[in-house]
Amino acid sequence: MATKRIVTKIGNVFCVEMDGKYKCFFQYIANDIEQLNSSVIRVFRKRYPMDYKPDMDEIVAGEVAFYAHTILRAGIANGIWYKVGKTSEIGQKELEDVIFGTNGKERYGVQGDVDPRENWRIWDLNGHELRHTRLPESIKENVEVGCVLSYLCILDRIRYGYYASTMWEYLDIKRIPWEDADSFVKIENGSEVTYLHFIGENAVREVIVSPNGKIKLSTRCPEEADNHLRKAKFWETFWMYRNFISKHEFDRVWYNYDALDIFIRS
Repeated sequence: MATKRIVTKIGNVFCVEMDGKYKCFFQYIANDIEQLNSSVIRVFRKRYPMDYKPDMDEIVAGEVAFYAHTILRAGIANGIWYKVGKTSEIGQKELEDVIFGTNGKERYGVQGDVDPRENWRIWDLNGHELRHTRLPESIKENVEVGCVLSYLCILDRIRYGYYASTMWEYLDIKRIPWEDADSFVKIENGSEVTYLHFIGENAVREVIVSPNGKIKLSTRCPEEADNHLRKAKFWETFWMYRNFISKHEFDRVWYNYDALDIFIRS
């Protein structure tokens, strides 16, 4: 059987059905010759009910949550997103002000690691580019991670407001969650492990597990002995991919329901 040809055109609007709870939309707006000629999308912030019938004018008039490079074909082929329409309104004026940036610990022609903070490549779609530089303070609040991202990364950003992958860019820019996003992370420090539940940028629950036992802290009970519920904002920590855990893993520790979990899984 012949493989169905996938055709995408600038202006196409795509729908992502998130966890069967709501719909979000994005639009294919450009190709970026500075980044492998990949597709540039703008993702809209508004969440729509699952029975919403797409209205192109309404969708593209909405607030833009972020811009990103991705591979449209992969998302379509894997059923992650699908086309719902097309419009010539691609936010060209706003796109001219979008700045992309990437950094890393490797640099062509240099042996060994380099400092990612000194190794930024910054550009816009007008062809202006800076390489191997520090990220200027003036654009830290606006720069978008410019690497080509998988559909899993795009889903994370839609769901949480940030990318959960290990990204050296987050050494300089803030990984800011949506206000209502639940994030679960784990920090291992020798024999002590700390589990944290954030809503938005604030920790609301914390479990500290050590050889001496387990301490549980929350907004209702923020102190125990010399321990205090974490006050640092979510974006103040440079999280690695391995730090992120599921709600299920956090709840196993918080509620200590291992026996029940075994029963449910059996």
